Amino acid sequence: MAEVEGITHSGICATDLPESEHFYLDVLGAQFSNRSGLHVDKVVRGRSLNTVVVLADYLLALMVPKQGLDVATPDQVRGENPFRHAFWVSRQRFDEVVERFQEHGITYEGPVDHPEHGPLGQSIYFRDPAGNFLELCWRRESPRRHSPVNLAGRLAEH
Repeated sequence: MAEVEGITHSGICATDLPESEHFYLDVLGAQFSNRSGLHVDKVVRGRSLNTVVVLADYLLALMVPKQGLDVATPDQVRGENPFRHAFWVSRQRFDEVVERFQEHGITYEGPVDHPEHGPLGQSIYFRDPAGNFLELCWRRESPRRHSPVNLAGRLAEH
C-alpha cells in the first residue's frame, strides 16, 4: 500500500497572471520558481500557462484557466466557503503579515481567535486577485502528532 507522506503542490486559478504573481511574490513573500506554457507547441498539447511559486516548502502553481472553463468570480462566491488554501506563519510574524496586508490594501476578515485548546491560534481570511479564498494562520506548539491516514482501510469499510 502506498501511504501519502505529505502534500507537495497545488494548482490555483489565476485569471490575471501578472496580478497574481505580484500578490503571491510581493505580498505573501513567495519565491519565483518557474513559468511554463509560453511555447505554442506546449499549449497545443494542452498545457496551460502557469507560474510556479514557492511558499516555504510548498509549490503553488498559479494557473490561467483555458477558455471555456467556468471560473467563479469573487461576486459569485457568497457566505461561508470551506474550500480554501491555508498558509501558516509563526506567531511572531503573524502581526507583521497583517501589517503588510494593510500596507498593500488587501481586504481581510479577522484576526479570528480559535478555541484555546485547538491547534490554531488566530487566522485571517482573504481573497487573492482571482477570487480564491485563502487563510493565513499561526499554529500553537503541540506535542500531539496527527495520525497517518489509512485510505485503504477506510475504502474497505464503505
